[in-house]
Amino acid sequence: MPSFSIGQFRGALPRVAPHLLPEQAAQVAENCKFERGYLEPISDLSPVGAAIKAGTKSLFYYLGQHWFSWTTEVTAVSSPIPKDPYQRVYFCGTDVPRFTKQDIAIGGTLPEASIKLGVPKPAGKISANAPSGGGGDITDAADDETRFYIFTWVTDLGEEGPPSDPSNVVTVYNPESDSVSLSLPAIGTNDRNITHRRVYRSATSGDVAEWLLVTELPVNTTSYTDNKKAVSLGAALATENHFPPPAAMKGLTALANGVLVGFDGNIICPSEPNLPYAYNPNNQLSCEFDIVAIGALPSGAVIATTGQPYLLQGYTPDSYQLIKLETSAPCVSARSLVDMGSVVVYASGEGLIAIGAGEPELVTRDIFTKEQWQALKPETIHAYQYGSKYVAFSDVCGFVINQETMDVTYLSFNATAGLRIPATEDLALVVGDELFLFDENAARLPMTWRSRLYRTMPVSLSSVKAFGENVELLFHRDGQVIHTHQLTGPVDIFRLPAGYGREWEIEVKGTGTLESVAIATSMSELP
Repeated sequence: MPSFSIGQFRGALPRVAPHLLPEQAAQVAENCKFERGYLEPISDLSPVGAAIKAGTKSLFYYLGQHWFSWTTEVTAVSSPIPKDPYQRVYFCGTDVPRFTKQDIAIGGTLPEASIKLGVPKPAGKISANAPSGGGGDITDAADDETRFYIFTWVTDLGEEGPPSDPSNVVTVYNPESDSVSLSLPAIGTNDRNITHRRVYRSATSGDVAEWLLVTELPVNTTSYTDNKKAVSLGAALATENHFPPPAAMKGLTALANGVLVGFDGNIICPSEPNLPYAYNPNNQLSCEFDIVAIGALPSGAVIATTGQPYLLQGYTPDSYQLIKLETSAPCVSARSLVDMGSVVVYASGEGLIAIGAGEPELVTRDIFTKEQWQALKPETIHAYQYGSKYVAFSDVCGFVINQETMDVTYLSFNATAGLRIPATEDLALVVGDELFLFDENAARLPMTWRSRLYRTMPVSLSSVKAFGENVELLFHRDGQVIHTHQLTGPVDIFRLPAGYGREWEIEVKGTGTLESVAIATSMSELP
């Protein structure tokens, strides 16, 4: 005789007709989880107790105790510098790329203060005056030196920027005794904590021409007399291309080998390794389409665009290569892109796209139709990794996609921002301008789970055995609820009202657990 038993549970597959669902799958799953093999609700949100800004869209957890919040779409990363003594954080998405550090970040508003990222090229150049002193023989050109001078700005953190344009040329007839007077331009507006300038002069050794350090001066010093001999000069200029990032750069992401990378329009902008303030224009790469977001991979990155995605491969910026993938998979929301470990996942117009080492894969193909996915307003999705789950929120609802079982569970609440905390594998969410931890409360959210639709010949299924506790079981026959049973557990055996039916469903509600449920025509047929 007909009977059925559910001993394992999973989430919903909206794409599949109710009577064609797999045995464990659901028509409806809200606030459910299945990690232990049976059905239970997720825990309620647990308050963090930290103050954040009203209307927060972006978060960063600083030093394991301070919550930075922004009301714009900000991407923030920790310093890639090993054991950074200043504990810096770099971010884009406010006005220009910025960073903050431990002595200015903490205050009434977090972050309390920040500094523009990068050291600019000096606007002016040195004026070098004809040498004086020495009295050497100007007719003997063997020891004459033709010199140019440049200078760079240096911050309080020792960050050195690109050089100024060269000075006018001066000829030194007796390098052993002549002096050159230098007039140095004033700094003007100083909004990057520049404290010094370094002066270099041209030097030639054989066929090699380079800039060698003459001196370092306080930033407000505007004159200097150079009487240094060649043997006393310092190191060669190493920051010729250490420019600030583009002012409009966004999407900052940390890659391997201490590289930060962002984008400006269709241009990829990587920093120098372990120099997150220095962006060499020669290392920039361009895509055919505007970039939407960047996701890190173990040996590169996924570049999600408004058209075909790209793979960025290589270990250092000067060796980076772009590979344009063949499949068109436009990213419709920058905040939907999530690094899931070995793959990067983001929202397209047709569903969730996953990219690892190869072509894009539509991983929600068996969960949603295109129309069902569009109804979720994917262009508004922001999402976060939580174990193997993709936890997402849109203007429509919150939902969780399990990357292992490939099904969906909906949430009874929505969030406006979130952040995965790798150190503890917690997920922080902003709900109603307050900060919570996801699935961490001792209390549980009420769940709803509804089985597949079982179709039979006309039959009277009258006997039930259920293992679990503190849930309500609702039995549907031909579209009508015929019985409601409060499961007290650990095992209940009971009867349903008599009557024949062709279509049967079981619905579960409550905050308890359900390990299994079986329904049959008689008690003897129950497992």
